[in-house]
Amino acid sequence: MDQLADSKQRMAEVNWEPDPRRGLGALTGRRQARLASLEKEEERNKKARESWKQLVRELEIKEHELKLLEEQVVGSNAPRVS
Repeated sequence: MDQLADSKQRMAEVNWEPDPRRGLGALTGRRQARLASLEKEEERNKKARESWKQLVRELEIKEHELKLLEEQVVGSNAPRVS
């Protein structure tokens, strides 16, 4: 489904009006289904965010280690240059 169609579907679901002939049960059921769908989507996104945060943290640690190693190399070369 393309992005425009997906967006239109979401708008239709959010703005859905109950059919008076079907009663509030249809409204409640659709909203509960939509809520469950959104909760699943949130959980998937949460896992992706946590994974991203972990990768960023690992990258920051590696950058810090590289900086420390560079400082060690510059420090160990200082007596030879003088």
